[in-house]
Amino acid sequence: MKPILVFFSLFSALVLFATGVNALPVNKCARIIKNSVGSETLLNRCDVCMKIKVERRRPGNSGAAPTMRDYTMPRGSKQPLPFKGPGGTRIVAEFPCKG
Repeated sequence: MKPILVFFSLFSALVLFATGVNALPVNKCARIIKNSVGSETLLNRCDVCMKIKVERRRPGNSGAAPTMRDYTMPRGSKQPLPFKGPGGTRIVAEFPCKG
């Protein structure tokens, strides 16, 4: 019985993904670039100002809230990120600036 439930769960997720239902266009403009030393840079690749929300999770802090940062970035700009050491950084939201 369990394999059938797993199959239908995966199938419905695939259908939702393929049809784009409730899909969010995250990372359309923003990218995080890592260099060989390990530092990270946030890049706005769009031709408009973007507000970008970044999340940083540290290993071993599974119960702690992640560090969140918001950046307002002009078109085509780069911003070095302040995070050092081990952990994972990801973009959780991006949207155009108002105005």
